Amino acid sequence: MCFSAINAQINYSDDFEAYAAGTTIVTNNPTNWRTWGSTAGGAADDAYITDQFAASGKNSIKIKATSDNGGPEDIILKIGNNMKAGTIDVSWNMLVAEGKVGYFNFQTTPNPGTGWAMEFFMNKDGSIDVVTNSKPFSNRLSYNPGKWFNFRVVIDASNNLWQVYIDGECKGVFRNNLTTVSSIDFFAIANGEYYIDDVVLNSDANDVKVYSGVEAGIMNLNITEGIQIAGTNIKTSVQLYNVGADTITSIEYSIKNGGDVIEEKLEGLSLAPNKSQNIAIPTAIKLADGDNALILTLTKINGKEDELSCNNILNASAYAVQPAKNRKVLLEEGTGTWCGWCPRGAVFLSQIYPSYDGYLVPIAVHNGDPMTVSTYDKEVTSFNGFTGFPGMIVDRRIVVDPSAALAPGLGYLREEPDATLLIGATEPEGDGSMKVSVSLDYLNEVPKGYSVVLTIVEDQVKGSTAQYNQANYYSGGGSGQMGGYENLPNPVPAAQMVYEHVARTHDHSVKNMDAYPAGEKAVLNYTVKLNSDWNQDEIKIVAFLLNTANQVSNVDGVTLKDAYNNGFVSSTKEKILVNSGLTVYPNPVQGTTTIAINLDKPTDVTTNILDAMGRIVLTKNYGKQNGHAVMNLDVNNLAPGSYTVLVRTTDGIATHKMVVQ
Repeated sequence: MCFSAINAQINYSDDFEAYAAGTTIVTNNPTNWRTWGSTAGGAADDAYITDQFAASGKNSIKIKATSDNGGPEDIILKIGNNMKAGTIDVSWNMLVAEGKVGYFNFQTTPNPGTGWAMEFFMNKDGSIDVVTNSKPFSNRLSYNPGKWFNFRVVIDASNNLWQVYIDGECKGVFRNNLTTVSSIDFFAIANGEYYIDDVVLNSDANDVKVYSGVEAGIMNLNITEGIQIAGTNIKTSVQLYNVGADTITSIEYSIKNGGDVIEEKLEGLSLAPNKSQNIAIPTAIKLADGDNALILTLTKINGKEDELSCNNILNASAYAVQPAKNRKVLLEEGTGTWCGWCPRGAVFLSQIYPSYDGYLVPIAVHNGDPMTVSTYDKEVTSFNGFTGFPGMIVDRRIVVDPSAALAPGLGYLREEPDATLLIGATEPEGDGSMKVSVSLDYLNEVPKGYSVVLTIVEDQVKGSTAQYNQANYYSGGGSGQMGGYENLPNPVPAAQMVYEHVARTHDHSVKNMDAYPAGEKAVLNYTVKLNSDWNQDEIKIVAFLLNTANQVSNVDGVTLKDAYNNGFVSSTKEKILVNSGLTVYPNPVQGTTTIAINLDKPTDVTTNILDAMGRIVLTKNYGKQNGHAVMNLDVNNLAPGSYTVLVRTTDGIATHKMVVQ
């Protein structure tokens, strides 16, 4: 170990060879290290010296989660007190065990938990997510799981430039909204196991870099138009920043998408020193299925090259999927008006919805406020991996920060569903009661043990009491921008709040369903009561099918109008006839219409006509029919409106919508 501190300079290096394996790092060196909860060593959150792996010599620090939710090991390398100028150059060798993950972050003050300047997530697939203010950067970084690699970051605190090096090569430059850096927190995140060796730290608060002339950089390639579905076109923007002395008036750049390279020039800019702005890229990019690697290179600023080159190249990715037919993905957000960080969930859902309507179904499950549905709240908060608010459960597979929900959601869209869901309903009666049917058309053979959840979801929810005030920790901008919440007070008054995707009911009574072969159908019936103060124009009925692992196999959501048009199927036992070819013509009808159906064998046929409330208003027995049966139906005595034609045979039932004029 070597350590020195001269005025504003700190120099520290350590290969951990001076310590005995099995002892803890803070116990050995409380000068440079502390734990999250203590400045002394030996606590549960202290990390151990190990001789299991080492990049050099025999020893390293082992950081491994022993709890399902991560921890307790949580150690902190001290950098300096609130450095906001000068240079910090810190590096270490790191090994992330195969199948495991790694994580560390830079804290803004000596007191842990005050602010997260930058976070780095080492994923088990070899990708590295860089996050600031809970927002991931689009810049792509990678490492080799199970192998030692050198991580280095050179922080120009004066200009807010974080140059990240992997194995000696600069891979990207990042910036944040916070102004100080004080320490590095190595935390044993859930499923975490990684090793640290050969730490080298040099910091000098007096090493202030000043760029004369032009000096610009780019980061965060964002999709501004379009969605990440294969075959569609997207438009993008990039954040351009100026740390030089000259105002930027023009830039030249190139975009590489696969084998295609496009060179362009943007003029008429006016970006002053120490400012940044999002620049729209006019060229549309067509997405292929999978990972679309995009390389944006800034070649000239004001017709000249600048000093730094690493911040002129942005390696990003636009991932797109080819969704399986009829597949949708469920997003369940745990939230509450009391939760000051929960505006983040609302903001990120607004960014992806309704753009992904038809692919994603969002539900906001409230906790501890007037919009809480206790059974649904309990089901969400007890989900394995849900540790705090806001949390997003994606397809009942994983829990992520709301800002990270889109990527796994898109991935699950590829999976063929076990069944499609058709939601039908009667119009509510005077007390708000309505009948709902969920028809399941099985595409795959499924074993016994599936279940179905039904919920009513309402948009544009408002309240007038103080319980509808939204706590807002983003107020004032100290925690960065968050969709305008930084400009709102804490709490945000109820009069200014509108809540979206709010779960109003929860029914998980259908469990341990029978096994079904592919091609079979099943129908579930429910009775739901709508409260009088719910806006029926803003309501959707959502149903999702859970497999034996309690993962979402498929989900769908329909407006009340669409549910009425689909019609209510009043059967829980009878088989739904597949490929019956049931038709009603003419439709709409006046007076008399014709019903046609394909029958595989001779069978008795009865037709029931159901009104919008699900009541049988007309029945006709057609006796024995076979083959392509064509039957007349007199509706002269029916009032104008929407009806459901239900044809029953000895083998099952088929339904069709009919409108009487």
